[in-house]
Amino acid sequence: MKSVKTFLLGVVLLGLTIGVGAVHGKLIGRWGPAPDVAQGAELLERLPGQIGEWKQAGKDQGIAPEAARMLQCFGNVVRVYENVRTGERVSIAIILGPAGPTSVHTPEICYSSRDYQIRHDREVWSPSGEGEEATDTFWQLLLTKNDVSETPLRVIYGWADHKHWKAAEYPRFEYGGRGYLYKLQLAGPGVVEGSPQDACGEFLTALLPVLRDHMIDR
Repeated sequence: MKSVKTFLLGVVLLGLTIGVGAVHGKLIGRWGPAPDVAQGAELLERLPGQIGEWKQAGKDQGIAPEAARMLQCFGNVVRVYENVRTGERVSIAIILGPAGPTSVHTPEICYSSRDYQIRHDREVWSPSGEGEEATDTFWQLLLTKNDVSETPLRVIYGWADHKHWKAAEYPRFEYGGRGYLYKLQLAGPGVVEGSPQDACGEFLTALLPVLRDHMIDR
């Protein structure tokens, strides 16, 4: 009788182990993206090269292979866009991947390893402006090179598990358990005092309605 109980206990433990492993594997994309997420990756990568006054400058850059492995991303778009009227340029990186790896990497970590200093703590920013309902919110940072006096670099980033973006305080916990997660990161010139130009804000305002048509919402 004891051997039977031991055998049954072993079967239960094995079943639990397989079940937990299967769930974890699904969450991190161990066995590849689900069909809808694979379709989402293809849809994202068809983001147009012309968005309003902004035209893609050069070819798609893509994420470096080591970064792609670390993020386990299903699809990504890494490009530079140039305003055909003003000549200003912004760079974007949009990632679709498992919620865990996609939620934990922030530009504060990335840029600090590339001789940049953060001028002040991140703050929430919305392209809809102050006093309006913010359907999309992002974090924004201003950085400067450690050894160069120049226009600050403005970095804007946020996450989405549907078609609206959020400056999540704790994205790893907020999006934990999701089958997929988007991350958008934009970099461009900071707003110069006295200048009406806001390259990052103008581009993002033009990008978001177009990008929604290239995202899945399930």
